[in-house]
Amino acid sequence: MSMLISGKSQYIKLLSYFDFVFPQYLLTELDEYKGIVKEKTKLDEEQFQKYILTVFSLLTVIPSIILKQ
Repeated sequence: MSMLISGKSQYIKLLSYFDFVFPQYLLTELDEYKGIVKEKTKLDEEQFQKYILTVFSLLTVIPSIILKQ
């Protein structure tokens, strides 16, 4: 989550070198705390959306149903 809060582009490079996975509930948490995350990044709305889309295009989501097994 600190990667999202920072809004720093160097994390994009890190994400592109490795395969990162995260549980689906992180999306719920991000939605719940979007305002706080956006405020801490100090990015405007358009930059924030672009950053989030870029970050999540480089991540793999593991569905909750898989984790419950």
